[in-house]
Amino acid sequence: LFADTLLEHFPRGEITSVLAHEFGHYYHRHILKLIVIASLSAVVGMSIADLVLNAAAGALGITDMARIATAPLLILALFLFSLVTMPLMNNLSRHFERQADGYALDCTRDADAFISAMRRLADQNLADKEPHPVIESLLHSHPSIGRRIRFAEEWSARHGRKEATDHLTS
Repeated sequence: LFADTLLEHFPRGEITSVLAHEFGHYYHRHILKLIVIASLSAVVGMSIADLVLNAAAGALGITDMARIATAPLLILALFLFSLVTMPLMNNLSRHFERQADGYALDCTRDADAFISAMRRLADQNLADKEPHPVIESLLHSHPSIGRRIRFAEEWSARHGRKEATDHLTS
């Protein structure tokens, strides 16, 4: 379990950063927003797939839409829709992740622990810390570890080093 790994292998400040990040998702209502957006996307996707399927079937002379021969057309329509929407959804997800990162940094005021946790998570998960920007943009739902570390360093430069936050880590 992730929690067991976190408690076993991460120092207290890093655990606090990771938990604060997760609380940031709750604070910003990211799960509810993603459920609504994904639901709307599914309805739009199925509607577009239906239009494409009917147009393609008509062009091919298929009159019985219940025929198994239409399955590849449906799969193609859904694939094309996901090809367009996946980068958009990943961009939204990366935005939410940056918000949660900002929340964690604002709450803990400990950029060093956040950066250390990001590095430890990257090493543990064998993550590519600096993927090609096109790959990140199209396929990654989280900002790269390199971007997250730079974000924390910029936050630290704006806000200074860790302030007294004993009430957050005790």
